[in-house]
Amino acid sequence: MKTKLLPFLAIAACALTALPLRSEFTAAKAFVTAPQTVLPLLDSTTRLDMLDYHASGMDVKSTNVLRGKSGVKSLSPQAIEIDMTEVSDYLIAVLPPKSGTDTLVAVITTMDVPERDSRLDIYSSDWSRALTDRVFRAPAVRDWLTPLGKSHADQVTEMVPFMLVAYSYDPSTRLLTLTNNTGKSLSSEDSAAVRPYLRDKLQYEWNGRRFEPRP
Repeated sequence: MKTKLLPFLAIAACALTALPLRSEFTAAKAFVTAPQTVLPLLDSTTRLDMLDYHASGMDVKSTNVLRGKSGVKSLSPQAIEIDMTEVSDYLIAVLPPKSGTDTLVAVITTMDVPERDSRLDIYSSDWSRALTDRVFRAPAVRDWLTPLGKSHADQVTEMVPFMLVAYSYDPSTRLLTLTNNTGKSLSSEDSAAVRPYLRDKLQYEWNGRRFEPRP
């Protein structure tokens, strides 16, 4: 019986070794394959040039569609940071999945006018589906309230109708950190008045399926 199985096992082994290995989905690949709607200032050729310059250690920026300059600030397999313009930057991060789920891609877009303010968008790895609402709930003003602020919620809402918040993501810890910059846009008097009522930071942890708030 063992003798009859040997040829079959040999053929099966050859077939398996002949199968192409699935390449790792990296931040660089996400950057290159992102549709123009996600990265409207960079065409595909420019993106490849940017990666080449960074890999070569050259401090050279590429010309974007607005005739401004864009460059790769940092790159790892899990994340890439892009200086898009003088007042904006992007972070593209690969979100590791739990077993049986798909790899997702997070895109953090940050504007630096008047203060740093970000938005987070999350997509499937083939960019065909926008999944932000399924895996992340952006905090409302009430989520920023300190225990003292909760007892002055109406006052805070009147003084702060919206938040200015900078997002950052650390692939090594899987932590998404939201930094409150709202006070910087208020008058010094209003900023001092509202400071005890609002938290400085909020954090969310990627669990393989969604971003969960940390206490």
